[in-house]
Amino acid sequence: MGHHVALWRLRDEYDLPLSIPTLHRWRHRFLSRLTTNPSQPLAGMVEADEKFFRTSFKGARGWKRKNPPQLRRARRRGNAQVRSLGEQQVPTLTAVDRSGAIYQTRLGDMKHETIVNTMSPWVESDSIICSDGNDAYAKVASATGCEHIKAKVKNRNTARGNAVGLSIARIDAYHRDVENLVNRRCMGVSTHYLMNYFGWARRITQHQPFGDDLLAELLAA
Repeated sequence: MGHHVALWRLRDEYDLPLSIPTLHRWRHRFLSRLTTNPSQPLAGMVEADEKFFRTSFKGARGWKRKNPPQLRRARRRGNAQVRSLGEQQVPTLTAVDRSGAIYQTRLGDMKHETIVNTMSPWVESDSIICSDGNDAYAKVASATGCEHIKAKVKNRNTARGNAVGLSIARIDAYHRDVENLVNRRCMGVSTHYLMNYFGWARRITQHQPFGDDLLAELLAA
């Protein structure tokens, strides 16, 4: 299942003669191989949405070395104070289809042009793109020859609160899993390595092997 284990615990339990920085470097050397998106485009019903994560310089030594990565005091923990880009939060984009394929990447900004240019190569023509109210996804659909459907909210007039029409429930559930891995199990990660953890979460979601099977796969690639 790819359980997260603290590096110091990994070193002590397996009596590894390696330093924590070396173990950290090797962890991300393998995780970085999981960030590659699928070779086949998404098709059929495609859900798309963005997710914001707090900008983090976890592990950075810049403040101690008088070369801070941001012009602010170092902080131990804490949430972003406003939901914005740049110094506070960074956006990511994820798209999934009903086959279980997952495309994902970090975005430089939330401009419509950026989302269109990023997502268009991911989607096969004649698919249906289901998203929230962000108009960028309608432009993606237009650029790729797809239909766009805006996700419906729950109907408050029904007794059970069933959703009316299509939803982005799959991608919402996936984003919850990623957030749980990044912010809870790993207690926050550096923004520099954020997509490595997205690759890890995708591997778990798709029930693909870890451990020796993953090592053999990566060495054979």
